[in-house]
Amino acid sequence: MAFSLFHEPSFGDKIQTVKNSLHLKALMASMFSISARFNISPDDESSPTSSMSNWPSHAHFHHLAKGFIDQALDEFDDEPPPICVTQALVLCTFYELARGVRGHAWRLLGTCVRVAYEQRLHLIDSMAPGPTKPPSTLSELLKWSEMEERRRVWWVIWQMDAFASTVRKSPAAIDQAINETYLPVSDDAWFQTKYQSSCFLDPIPTERSKKLLKSGNNSDMAWFVVVNSIMRDAQVLARGNINGALSDLMPGDDAGFHSLKYYFHGHFRKAQSSEDGRQLSVLIRALQQTVAALPGRLSYQGGYLSFGDVPSADNPAQPRSEPREDSAQHAVFLMSQLARFMIYHHLAFGEILLGTIFSESGGSPSFGWSATPRSERERLSNSEGLRNCLEASDNIYAVISRSSERHVEWTNPFLASTVWLAASLQILRKVFAPATRGDLSEQESKIDVLSGVCQRYTDFWDTPRSLLQNLDTLEDRLLKKKTEMAAMEAQSVSCFESRNTGQRGFPVAADVSGRNHVENFQFATGMGPESNNPLAQSPVEPQPVDRGHGGGLSLSPYTSMGREDWIDSRRDILDNMEAANYPTGNLEMPYFSPSEGFAGFPEADQELSLFISTLVG
Repeated sequence: MAFSLFHEPSFGDKIQTVKNSLHLKALMASMFSISARFNISPDDESSPTSSMSNWPSHAHFHHLAKGFIDQALDEFDDEPPPICVTQALVLCTFYELARGVRGHAWRLLGTCVRVAYEQRLHLIDSMAPGPTKPPSTLSELLKWSEMEERRRVWWVIWQMDAFASTVRKSPAAIDQAINETYLPVSDDAWFQTKYQSSCFLDPIPTERSKKLLKSGNNSDMAWFVVVNSIMRDAQVLARGNINGALSDLMPGDDAGFHSLKYYFHGHFRKAQSSEDGRQLSVLIRALQQTVAALPGRLSYQGGYLSFGDVPSADNPAQPRSEPREDSAQHAVFLMSQLARFMIYHHLAFGEILLGTIFSESGGSPSFGWSATPRSERERLSNSEGLRNCLEASDNIYAVISRSSERHVEWTNPFLASTVWLAASLQILRKVFAPATRGDLSEQESKIDVLSGVCQRYTDFWDTPRSLLQNLDTLEDRLLKKKTEMAAMEAQSVSCFESRNTGQRGFPVAADVSGRNHVENFQFATGMGPESNNPLAQSPVEPQPVDRGHGGGLSLSPYTSMGREDWIDSRRDILDNMEAANYPTGNLEMPYFSPSEGFAGFPEADQELSLFISTLVG
């Protein structure tokens, strides 16, 4: 989203007032580190013009800015630096975070927050008990404009903190309980020095859009912050979920999965409470209200976003709009879909964990315009959490496919991770959802488009290449998990049938100990040549099971047995594998007793739940 950190009409006067040359160099270098990315030829976007070819790169300016900022901060032992140095620090931090929330960028953000606290940017309007009295004199109006510049510095830092702490699944650096600075007003009002009232970001999610509407502030950035705050609130709830407790768990890490087993057996059950459900309901209502209250120019309705591109000869009727307007609409829509995912991935995780992913449920609330056909929404209406996650992915694809290819230049690079999330969910659907040839082609097309946008973000903003690398390998990893799930399901059915004939699990005899690890694995999972398991005899990939609910993702493996029998059969497998001294690794399932009030763990691999629960980050 295009958002002005500086008051453009008076910027020339501003730099004239900066008497310290070091501070001025820090500010200019940090600004050039951003603007130099746009140093391209208007005729050839892939190469600079001859007159520009010798200009320093954005990386060069960033290197200079870091040095100047460090020197400038060293000048202030016990005093806060001036606002121009803070602005330079903000731009430098933005540059680093766009490249990835790595250790250096994370720590630099912490410096931003500390400097902002020193300057009391979090308390700019703390003395205002309610709507402030409009300025009545020119000096009061200029003072309001000066404070507005400081408010914008604060809210940019807030946005960076929300983004970085979400990606790292860590607590935010900013204390949300002490945030007494009004939301920023529109650029137009600020640039024209026209006073506009505003409001605080209310601590109650359902009150935020109401307060903003009542204030009369229709700023793009203010509405974006409100939607962003709902997303962040939903992500914070995950601290009581699996991704908060085991955020560093790596696939294939045996020790990690033993920790996962312990976590599920103890902490997870204690962490889940009726309060979590109430909070999610509040966030759902808050998101609904906010989307419904958006100003018309910010409410995306499925049209084409040209981002200022001239209509092509092939489509002369294509509308042309202002890049800033399209950028704002695009950013708010993507953030609303990310908030939707953050809310509903809690439910999707629970649907997998508790085996209710195909249980009947009521209709879904409306979140404005949607690209998903009604038939598809009805087909997955009994998978409320997962359906909303997939619909959010479809909507992200829809707005991107209807945007100019150059839209990445006008949008916040932080949104690249949201596009990556949408691509990941499409890959999940491709692997696990039954699809016709036409559906499969459509899914592959969506994945290609979303992956291509991720690539353009990387090319222009240097967003992490690891996002692309993860997408490249994700399908293969999920296919492997799908095969393992099918193997575990087949073995569960086998164990269940064996119990009905008087046997307990599969026979573990002396011949098991005589096998090597590979043979033991084949024997234990029914995947070896001695097995009657059709999966071991056919190269055809196992198909998801239709449980009679009209299709959808098949993530729960038990079919013909009850849940308690399924759990007991899993126990038999693991007990016997342990007796055979087989290293179960990531096939090990947590031990649960139905008598303890837990509904079971009806999915054959923990990493799938980890994937659903920890896609972001």
